[in-house]
Amino acid sequence: MAPVSDMIRGAAPIARRPLHEEVAERLREMITEGLLAPGVRLNERVLCAQLQVSRTPLREALKVLAAERLVELIRIAVRWSRPCRWMTSSTCSKS
Repeated sequence: MAPVSDMIRGAAPIARRPLHEEVAERLREMITEGLLAPGVRLNERVLCAQLQVSRTPLREALKVLAAERLVELIRIAVRWSRPCRWMTSSTCSKS
């Protein structure tokens, strides 16, 4: 029997990829297979739950796919007023 060093000489190391690359690959497959329809707004929370990842790798993956023109990133600024629960009605103003 050959020594262990001779048996593993030609073996390639197991490739480790960043999580966002794995997420990008999965999303790319979903897009090309038609599971994500064109023009549909993607919900971060739903995708995170489906892929069982946090928002950071998902967002990084979406940036990769945007560079490939598979998705379009649109920034939406949302402004809202704070609730005035702790203020009295006289101190809570609309301005």
